[in-house]
Amino acid sequence: MEKRRFTRVPFRIETEITAGELKFKGEVKDLSLRGMCILTEHLLEIGTPVDILLSLTGKQSNLVIMLQGKVIRKDAESIAVYFDTVELDSFIHLKNIVAYNSTDPEKIMAEYIQGLAEIS
Repeated sequence: MEKRRFTRVPFRIETEITAGELKFKGEVKDLSLRGMCILTEHLLEIGTPVDILLSLTGKQSNLVIMLQGKVIRKDAESIAVYFDTVELDSFIHLKNIVAYNSTDPEKIMAEYIQGLAEIS
């Protein structure tokens, strides 16, 4: 049975993860408005709270997206994180990334509106 309510899109980017005193890097495998899968050697325990930093660099500016969540799944090479706290600015940028990489941007907009109600 599929539990996901938010569309996942492939999106490869390096990310920085902080779990307590531990800081490490990983690579985002896929992303949704409420979570992501991260390829990493640091397979944190389920339930571990994490802070995630995504840094996107462009020709004219740099964009930083800050997310907070917890590990909800892990396997031999990755962890899945559910976002439980996302600041509005970061959520807007996240929506733009997911919509741009989606085959159905209108569906992402509907998910974004649903997500706004959840993070408020």
